[in-house]
Amino acid sequence: MKSINILTGPVHSGKTTRLIAWVKYHQHSGGILAPVIHNQRYLYSVLSNDYRILEAGEEVLPAQEIVQIGNYAFLNSAFQWARSELQFAMNEKPPYLIVDEIGPLELSGKGLEPMVTTLLEDYERSLKNRIILVVREHLLEKVISHYNLEDQVIIDQNFLSTL
Repeated sequence: MKSINILTGPVHSGKTTRLIAWVKYHQHSGGILAPVIHNQRYLYSVLSNDYRILEAGEEVLPAQEIVQIGNYAFLNSAFQWARSELQFAMNEKPPYLIVDEIGPLELSGKGLEPMVTTLLEDYERSLKNRIILVVREHLLEKVISHYNLEDQVIIDQNFLSTL
């Protein structure tokens, strides 16, 4: 049965940490995780087992290399890499495809977009894949509306034990 699962919870509630542990037991999964390592946000490709630093440091970079949201500055090159990794994962058709996370950037067409939209459209044509979307609790309704997921099942962190 097709399914889009939304893993939701407050900021810093362990959503990514739980997914990292879950992926170890579901090695045929694919997608992107966004762990914090030594107080720095990274992007991690599940299929290629590779990391890219996401947060811009103190160095001066060209404006087109920075994606700014609030007080945070992210590297556009990291998002480009992550979108490419998501495309690769989509083509490989793993049983579970993870997108960590959909937030304000994606809702404004930046960050992991337009790849998130492409994944969800591909999901509609697929009969086997399950998608796991990570969404902060306070953005849940906006994400559901933005991506027209009203008819999808929304499950909290406990769903990982049932997959």
